[in-house]
Amino acid sequence: MPTAAPDNPASAALPASPEELKQVLEAVLLSAREPLSLPELRKVFADEVATDVLRLLLEELRREWQGRPLELLPVASGWRFRTRAEFMPYLERLHPEKPPRYSRAVLETLAIIAYRQAGGGGGRQGDRAGRHRRDGRRGGGG
Repeated sequence: MPTAAPDNPASAALPASPEELKQVLEAVLLSAREPLSLPELRKVFADEVATDVLRLLLEELRREWQGRPLELLPVASGWRFRTRAEFMPYLERLHPEKPPRYSRAVLETLAIIAYRQAGGGGGRQGDRAGRHRRDGRRGGGG
């Protein structure tokens, strides 16, 4: 049974068993907004748990979460829990993705850019088109 949180988080005792270490890892990873790297996870244990031990515990957690709606994954910047793909349609119903809304200034800027690109002759491509017209008028083949 979990005990009350200490007043000073820095003085929290290191969990005694591998199972307790995994529970701490699980709590930290589930509450993290971003992936957590191994050095960040070591800080949770005041650098008293070796990186190799953390890797083993993370792999065990990963296996334990297989087949559940959330999965523990190593990503480029660390480890994170993520909703499995087959459950995403349900989450999208809860939080539908809205198309981006652009301000009038942004739309005007995009319109100016599009206008200038369409009417500019295309730089080198426009030069080639002009050369073909000249060659065609002279009757030359190239």
